[in-house]
Amino acid sequence: MQGSDFTAAPALSPDGRHLAWLQWNHPDMPWDSAELWAGSVVVSASGPEIEGPRRVAGGAQGRRPGDDGPAVSVCLPVWDPHGRLWWCDDRDDLWLLRCAPEIGVPVEASGDTAPQAGDRDVPPGPGREVGAPRWVSGGARYGFAGEDRFVVHTADGFDSVQATRDDLDGFTEPGWVDTLEVGRNTDDDGAQAVIVAALAGSPVESTAVLCATFSGWAGDPGAGATPTARLSSTSTTTTRTKFSRFHESRWPLPVGSISVPEAITFPTGMSGEAIAHALFYPPKLEGVMGPAGDLPPLVVRIHGGPTASARAELSPSVQYWTTRGFAVVDVNYRGSTGYGRAYRDLLRGGWGEVDVRDCIAAAEFLAGERRVDARRCVIRGGSAGGFTALEAVAAEPTASGFQFAAATTPLRRHRPDGAGERHPQVRVALPGRPHRTSARGRGGLPAAFALESSGADLGAGADPAGPGGPGGSTVTGRGAGGGAACRRHRA
Repeated sequence: MQGSDFTAAPALSPDGRHLAWLQWNHPDMPWDSAELWAGSVVVSASGPEIEGPRRVAGGAQGRRPGDDGPAVSVCLPVWDPHGRLWWCDDRDDLWLLRCAPEIGVPVEASGDTAPQAGDRDVPPGPGREVGAPRWVSGGARYGFAGEDRFVVHTADGFDSVQATRDDLDGFTEPGWVDTLEVGRNTDDDGAQAVIVAALAGSPVESTAVLCATFSGWAGDPGAGATPTARLSSTSTTTTRTKFSRFHESRWPLPVGSISVPEAITFPTGMSGEAIAHALFYPPKLEGVMGPAGDLPPLVVRIHGGPTASARAELSPSVQYWTTRGFAVVDVNYRGSTGYGRAYRDLLRGGWGEVDVRDCIAAAEFLAGERRVDARRCVIRGGSAGGFTALEAVAAEPTASGFQFAAATTPLRRHRPDGAGERHPQVRVALPGRPHRTSARGRGGLPAAFALESSGADLGAGADPAGPGGPGGSTVTGRGAGGGAACRRHRA
C-alpha cells in the first residue's frame, strides 16, 4: 500500500485471500475524497504482499463522466460471507450502500458504476444515509447474516437499524447507533442463531451495548427458514427495541420527565433561501408547568467537528436543562453529516459564518413559532462548536433585533510545570465587549467579553450539590439586541 498520503480501514476477506482499504491524499479529509482499493494477499518467504492492487471506486476518478463536482468519498469497506466486497460512497449525494458485481477482487474502477444495493437496505424516503465519517478506525454501520443484511441508516437526525427481510424488521426504535456488529452462534437448542450487537441508545434510554439474538435458521442463515426474534440470555433487562442490555441502566429520571427530541427544519441563509436542521427538546418535568403566559428560555447546543452531527440519544447535558424549564435545540447546521454530500459541502469556505447564521436562524425560528423566548437565548458548544458559539454571541443583532444573551464553551488549562490538568473551566462570553484572547486564522476571535469560571460545568454530570447543580450556581442571560447581562443565582 504505497503511493498515497493516508491509508485506513483495512478489510480482509473471509478466506484471507483478498484485502480492501481506503486511501486519500493531503489536503483532503476522507469525507471529502477517499478511494477504495483492493488486491490479493500473497504470502512469500519475505512475508505477505499485496498483488494486483487496483482502485475500485471513489476519488476524483470516481465521478460520473462529465461531472466536474466534488470527488467521491468512500467509507466502510466490508466483505460479505461469500467474499463479495461492499462499501458506501456519496456518488449520488447520500453515502449509500453498494457492492461489487463479482466475488473476489473487483475489476478496476468497476465500483464507479455499481448501483445502490437493494431497496430493502434503505427504506424509501429523503435523507436516508448509511455511511458516516469515521473519526477513528473501526466501527461498522452494516453487517451480514448469510444473504441477509442489517443496515444502520440515518433520517432527520435519527438512526434506525433496517433488516433486508420483512420478518426481521422493526426490532429497533429510532435513536443513535455508533457501531453495529453481526455474528453467528449456536443457540441453546443447537440451532444456528444470528446475533446482532450494537453500541446504541435512544431518546429515552442511555447509550449501552445492546444485543439481539435471532434463531430458527436451518443451516445457512440465508437459506430461507423463518427466524424468530429472541432476547439474549445474557441480558439483565429488556428494552422497547427488542434489544437486550448487558448492563442495567440506572437513569435517575422517570420516563415522564424525559424530553424527547423533535426533528425540525427551518429557513436560514442571508435571506432565508436555504434550510437547516435541528433536534428540538421542549422543557419537561413531570407534574410541573411553567408560569402561565411565559415562554421558556432556550439553550442552543452546537456539535463539534465541524463535520459531525447531533445525536438523538438520551443526554444528561440536555435533560439537565429541560427539567429546569429550559428548551434546548441541538443544531445540525449546514456542513453536518447525515443529510448528504451537498449539505455537508455548504460549510466549505464559510466556517464561522454559515454555521453561525444557522444557529441564529434556529433560535429565531423557534421564537417566531412562540416556542421559546427570544430575549432569553444562550448558546454553548465545545471544540468546533465552541468556536461557533463565540462567533454567534459576537454577531451583530439581526433585523428583528435578535442577539444571543451569552455563550459558554469549556476550557481546559494545563499547569505550567506540565504536572497535569487543572479543573475544567467554562468561558462565558457576553456580546459587545472586548475579548482578551489570542488571534485565530482570519483576524482574531470574536469580540466578546470572557468570564472564566473554574470548575463550573453548565452541562451533564454535575454534582447536584456542586457547581451547576440545584444547590450550586449556574449562568443565565437576559436581554436582546445587545442589552445582555449575566448573573449568578442559586436555584
